[in-house]
Amino acid sequence: MKKFFKGILVMAMIFALIIPAYADNDEIIIVRYAGQNRYQTAVKISKTAYEKSDTVILASGENFADALSGGQLAIALDAPILLTQKDIIPEFVLNEIQRLGATKIIILGGEGSVSAAVEENLSSLASVERLGGADRYETSRLVYEKTKALGNYKEVVIASGKVYPDALSAANYMKAKNALLLLSDGSMPETDLTPVAIGGEGALPLNGFTGRRISGNDRYKTSEKIVAETYPNASTYILASGEVYPDALVAVSLVDKLDVPILLTRKSELTDEAKALLKNKAEKVIIVGGEKTVNGKLEEEIRTLKSDKLPDQDQPGGNDKPGGNDK
Repeated sequence: MKKFFKGILVMAMIFALIIPAYADNDEIIIVRYAGQNRYQTAVKISKTAYEKSDTVILASGENFADALSGGQLAIALDAPILLTQKDIIPEFVLNEIQRLGATKIIILGGEGSVSAAVEENLSSLASVERLGGADRYETSRLVYEKTKALGNYKEVVIASGKVYPDALSAANYMKAKNALLLLSDGSMPETDLTPVAIGGEGALPLNGFTGRRISGNDRYKTSEKIVAETYPNASTYILASGEVYPDALVAVSLVDKLDVPILLTRKSELTDEAKALLKNKAEKVIIVGGEKTVNGKLEEEIRTLKSDKLPDQDQPGGNDKPGGNDK
């Protein structure tokens, strides 16, 4: 009798070990890359994606205007994007440039974004090139032309330079379709490549434009549409805030290295479409940024997606400006 009960106890212990392991295997793996601030997050992404890099792209961490254009150049050069303050470059950013062994630093934007003092400081580490025009659109043109000279491109993504979410989502299209990017003030920029507009007519009117346009009702729906088109079979997804730009900007390095898409998200909850996408396809989710941008509530929502029953009918995803048709 004692042997019988011992046998039952052993079997119970075995099942106790097997069942949680089986449940864990059915969950989405979540990894978070975050520093104490946007500058440290950029360094953490760089350390994750690169052991060495001949070139580093440096952009402002204080405004998005010039930085948005840098994704195409980062992909073309296989180089990380690091962030700096206007007048002071953080010591840990300098240390990362040295760790990478970079011999060239490309600054995005004029001295109003990254000062001459920062450029002079950097010149002691490596050769420095600045791509900075009179405004964000001229800077975008300079980055576009430099990147265009590095490869064979057939398409160019046109995105609003007044707001950032659609240009951030464009990283997926640029990587998957080998395309470039031009920022627009609402008018159609000159290009000899096939243009693809990203974003609704409210943010990006492009009067007379008759080409392809990818847009949803808001920034999140636009992001989801681009992901569905460019990475239909992805099993790993990068989640970054659609409410602040730095995390999604530096996550381009992961898009490039891992060949997986960025999906923009709200801080505390997923849209119904994002829930369905991750529930049905995701095996791993990489969150970029700290809990101030993508919080623990959303992380827990992802963690339980495989066991949660989704609503029978999607609800509207919100009424955002970028990506939609509202002004």
